[in-house]
Amino acid sequence: MTERKKTVWLDVLPLVFSGVALAFSIITYTSTTKDQKDMQAYSFWHDYLKIAVENPDLALGIYAKKDTAQEHKYEFFLVNALNVAERVYELQADDTAWRASIKHIIWHHRCYIHNHPNMIQGYYGHNFEALIHEAVDTADFKNCQ
Repeated sequence: MTERKKTVWLDVLPLVFSGVALAFSIITYTSTTKDQKDMQAYSFWHDYLKIAVENPDLALGIYAKKDTAQEHKYEFFLVNALNVAERVYELQADDTAWRASIKHIIWHHRCYIHNHPNMIQGYYGHNFEALIHEAVDTADFKNCQ
């Protein structure tokens, strides 16, 4: 190999290594970001499930309608559940399993949401509000009181 070719290789080789290092960095960053979003979603969901286990009737949308204190407790529970669901949705919007889980939670509260449409209007992001409507508008209301 001539001296000139060696010089060209010595000039090009660092660029090749830099390109490989950049590609590796991008892949690592992307993977880490996804892992971080997954952990945040699981953490939010865990917090919701803990409250749901402590209040199973509220988690299923069951409360004494004539008891104002119980209804307020249910409303706070529902707002918390929807806020958690929205956070998880924002982190995992493209994940069909998460989407199904979120819609299932909303389904349990379909009667209350259907009867109180103002509780969601303007409080949640447009895409999440559309998901709420998707879950509620296609629900069966036979067992609603």
